[in-house]
Amino acid sequence: MIVNFLTERVMTTNEKISAIREKVGLNQHKFSKLIGVAPSTMARWERSASPDAPSRDALEKIAGAFNEISLEWLLDEDSTDLPESLTLSERGHKATTTKAENEGEWLRRFLDRYDITQQKLGDTMGVSRNQAHMYTKTARFHKEVHDSLLYALGKILGRPVATEEVFGGSRLSRVDMRPMADTMIAVPLIRVAHRSELSEARLKQIQDEFVPALMPDSLAFAPKTAVEPGRTGRYFALEIASNDRMEPALLPGYKVLVEWLEPAQYERLSDGVVAIQQFDNGLIVKRIEANRLRNGGSLELSAYNGSSVSLQQGDITLFFRVSRILDGAM
Repeated sequence: MIVNFLTERVMTTNEKISAIREKVGLNQHKFSKLIGVAPSTMARWERSASPDAPSRDALEKIAGAFNEISLEWLLDEDSTDLPESLTLSERGHKATTTKAENEGEWLRRFLDRYDITQQKLGDTMGVSRNQAHMYTKTARFHKEVHDSLLYALGKILGRPVATEEVFGGSRLSRVDMRPMADTMIAVPLIRVAHRSELSEARLKQIQDEFVPALMPDSLAFAPKTAVEPGRTGRYFALEIASNDRMEPALLPGYKVLVEWLEPAQYERLSDGVVAIQQFDNGLIVKRIEANRLRNGGSLELSAYNGSSVSLQQGDITLFFRVSRILDGAM
């Protein structure tokens, strides 16, 4: 056992493991996958009453996943604090290349989202359908193939396609979570370019695949005090677009913290700024002028330039409450 230098209390090996998990920003399920143990095992290590002691084999897996963690440190009763930083070792890096982060799998999902057939991709790239199919089975692409895929996808969609739009966090560098571990929480970032693909299923997928330590370009940080306990999975960062027309309060490029609301909550907001995904007209960011949804009426919204829009509940597919600009309160 060790003494935590912040709290001056005994810190068990189990608590060390929990501290490591929290420092890299993973939940129990994702951390268990990283170190190669069952989620139920991870839960037993962290339960408050009579936690199970990790086996030596499990401790070796944890030590092998991070450059700064050793088996000796985990077992050493004379250690006094946690490592100042944590980075994935080569073994840990390989362990994170799950099906969800396999680049071919990311590509397949992108093709499905935009109804692009493998035949169409192959024709655009000048390769056979079989070759295009093999791309969806590839763990990691060489730079030339990666660039060719982005070019072909951009040509098919008629717009530039960014790396992170297709491959998520799989090609992004690791981020050190330690400077913000105590006061900030990472939330997935929804960029302007990704608004058109939003749906309930897509939001759930984004949260399920969100690994902050591996996705520095796909996240933002919010104060922990701004996120309601137990609802972390309902929070996102949203990038403001120029056509939101919310200047001067919200300039294009600002990132705001939004909470994804359930339909029963729509009628409760009487003021403030909201982001609404419309049934057939994309996502808009506006301020509430009047909310009559409770009585079967309309939701009246306006921009700071005076333009307005009126929506019925049936027009709304996603409803977000905008709580703050991520470099200051609204």
